[in-house]
Amino acid sequence: MFEINKLIAEYTSWLNSKISVEKYGEVYEMTTPFLDRFNDYLQIYVIPEKSGELTLTDGGYIIDNLLSSGVSLKQGSKKLNKIYQIIKNFGLNLNGEKITVTAKESQFAQKKHSMVQAMLAIDELYETEPRAEKDFFSDDVKTYFDNNNIYYSDGVSFEGKSGSTATYDLLFQRNRNHPERLCNIVSRMTESSRNMMIFNWLDIAPVRKHDSMLIIILNDSIQEVQQRDIDALESYNITPALFSESEKLLALCN
Repeated sequence: MFEINKLIAEYTSWLNSKISVEKYGEVYEMTTPFLDRFNDYLQIYVIPEKSGELTLTDGGYIIDNLLSSGVSLKQGSKKLNKIYQIIKNFGLNLNGEKITVTAKESQFAQKKHSMVQAMLAIDELYETEPRAEKDFFSDDVKTYFDNNNIYYSDGVSFEGKSGSTATYDLLFQRNRNHPERLCNIVSRMTESSRNMMIFNWLDIAPVRKHDSMLIIILNDSIQEVQQRDIDALESYNITPALFSESEKLLALCN
């Protein structure tokens, strides 16, 4: 039997055990268990303000890495616009190259979680073999649904049991044949992005309808999807769907 409360407790315990903090002067450096594309742990800097609030920032690490890797972020470019959208979705700010947010102590856990999600999402904008901007995988998926008259809500956010917010690429409404279906579109699956999706689902599922589903659409056209990732998702009652298996995908989302 699927015991979500037990899974939530186990996953939260694991997550908390992997976080470490160092203090440098008045700044706290928090190392999270989530990895960037270089397999370095994501770090967030926490700065106490005189007002009693906290400023959280990545110190410019994520965007500086994109620029150093040759990613063009010219004003008006699709990738820069995508970054602005990610920042907006998670209620954060962009100060030059730094991702920042100010939070009360009671908001710390929620804002930290939003910061990590945004850092992972922006880091994934890098592609080893970049395609033309108009060919982003998420655009391909949405165009496919549009052409097949599959209706969805685009870019939705929900607050989970912990008070943290999770953002989903698509929402398919409940209908006669299917329950409510949340959906993430993943061009390149990493261990960290997979773990973040699992954590978010464990947090969101208890506050949604009992039969709500999470579908992860995976891009298997540029790399092979690993069976261990499929097994991990399925073990938490998440439904993986390969984009190449178009008929199965339509059946899930219609």
